[in-house]
Amino acid sequence: MRESTPEPRAPEPRANKPKAVRPKAKPAPQAVAAVQVKPSPTPPKPTVEAKRAASYIKISYDSEHGKLKTQTDASSHFATRYEFTSLFGKVLGKNSYYKTLLRKDRNLNLRELNWPRGYYFLEATMGDVSSQATVFVGSGIGYSKELNQFKKRMTLDFMNERIDYIRLSTTLLDRARSFEKILKAADNTRAWQRDYGPWRRSFSKANSRTLRNIGPNSRSRYVMAEMWLELKDTRKKMDQLTRSMSKASQRKSSDSLNEFRVLRRKLTSLVSQAQGLSMWR
Repeated sequence: MRESTPEPRAPEPRANKPKAVRPKAKPAPQAVAAVQVKPSPTPPKPTVEAKRAASYIKISYDSEHGKLKTQTDASSHFATRYEFTSLFGKVLGKNSYYKTLLRKDRNLNLRELNWPRGYYFLEATMGDVSSQATVFVGSGIGYSKELNQFKKRMTLDFMNERIDYIRLSTTLLDRARSFEKILKAADNTRAWQRDYGPWRRSFSKANSRTLRNIGPNSRSRYVMAEMWLELKDTRKKMDQLTRSMSKASQRKSSDSLNEFRVLRRKLTSLVSQAQGLSMWR
């Protein structure tokens, strides 16, 4: 039997080795065109207001709406001092009234202040300049009738104050004249020592309870408040001046003598004003 010859086997295919994959070259970066950023505009510098003092001041008042307007050439750095005074029962319910305001705002509404109804003398001051006006605050309806009734109630207070004021201011004027007579003999030391002591004691007694008590917090209780305050200030200055003139070196000082004469004339003026006062003018 013929043996069969085995067929030759085909060679087994070799396993294909994975080919190494080369990474693709990255494309060269493209040059980016530089973006020009426009700088933001520089904000304008704030305007600095030049400091300028007032050469004038003027006030105007709208009584219907209670609006006060102040005109001036001063810069906004400066405030205005408003001084409101009402005397002799010109405002309802108050013997006198006094208020001061310091404001940079040059427009004021006086009705918003809730002050007593009536007439006020106003002085507006800024630096060395000032302006004056008389203003009515509040509604005028029924004002005259109510004011007459109020004045009748305060007449007695006014008369008592006026009598007290005239008596005291006249006494102080007499003391001032007496001091001038003493000064004429100031060269004689013995005469000065004899006369100055009694004069000082008489001057100290020339005072009153009203003059001692009146001040910024109590002025509204008095009908003649402003005049009382002037008299108090004059008396204080005369007291200080005559004490300094008690020294021999000051008795003949022309400055001291001139200052004393100014005070004496002030007392003469205050006596004259008080004698001519009336609530019904």
